[in-house]
Amino acid sequence: MYVSEWLIEKNAACTDTEYKQQRHEMLKGFSMFWQIAHDSRPRVLLNRDELERLAKARESLLYSYHYLTKFNVARGSSHYHMRPKYHRIDHCIRRALRTRVSPALY
Repeated sequence: MYVSEWLIEKNAACTDTEYKQQRHEMLKGFSMFWQIAHDSRPRVLLNRDELERLAKARESLLYSYHYLTKFNVARGSSHYHMRPKYHRIDHCIRRALRTRVSPALY
């Protein structure tokens, strides 16, 4: 969690291109996700504010990661593959939004 905050701070100064802006948004989405998982402990259910923040984090992750994947595939790079770990996080967030159960429990 602290590393993601540090990365966001360092990356905020480097958003002069669309690629760097999308990377910054992706980092913010991951940070929001981990912050919600951390803040919801030891509770089981998320409150309304946390659910809204989680939905926003998911949207940020989906759009930004998709952009970064397409950008890198078009250039022949292997960065930002949408593979099982990303897919698992998306399922975790969708399950939390549907059931209100904290993603920290998955």
